[in-house]
Amino acid sequence: MFEKIIDVIKEFIEKHFFPSLLSVTITALVYYITPYNLAIFVKLGKNFYLFTLFCLTLFIVEIIIYILKKLMNKVNIIIEQNKYNHKIEKKNIEYIYNVLDTLTPEEFDLIDYFVTNGNCPIVTYSELHGTVYMDSLFDSRQYKINEKSLTDVDPYNLSHKITYKKGEYVIQFKLKEDIYQLLSKIKKKTGKISRF
Repeated sequence: MFEKIIDVIKEFIEKHFFPSLLSVTITALVYYITPYNLAIFVKLGKNFYLFTLFCLTLFIVEIIIYILKKLMNKVNIIIEQNKYNHKIEKKNIEYIYNVLDTLTPEEFDLIDYFVTNGNCPIVTYSELHGTVYMDSLFDSRQYKINEKSLTDVDPYNLSHKITYKKGEYVIQFKLKEDIYQLLSKIKKKTGKISRF
């Protein structure tokens, strides 16, 4: 019976050596500063007081270690997530650069116009025509003009403006939000939206 108790204590100390050592040290320090006439010391007796103090200290140390492990785990997860996000962002930037390289100068200027002007929608009479990628870069919808008239830039010639009359059906379009966000980030970082 006594050997089993020693085995249990030995196994416990092996698994919890550092917390036990720290708890013994803290218990000794607290015992050293405890006055002998303290009510709890007198009522519990020296041995039971030391045992209770050790158990309480070990419990607190184990909780602190548990919390630190959880925090370190969360920090590691955040670090790994940031690495993954950075890797995905790099791939997206490379992809968008490749797409922008295929566009005509006019199409490129149109995309730059949206990035510069906060992705405010532009209206035109018909769907945008151009390279195959143009459809995948923009969101669009048909729109009926309710105002007396609406003047907007010509998407095919940004230095000109077109006036649309009330009741006319037009196509309103802008960059897809995720593409706009990515290009805005690139422009803030590099001052341009292309690799050149």
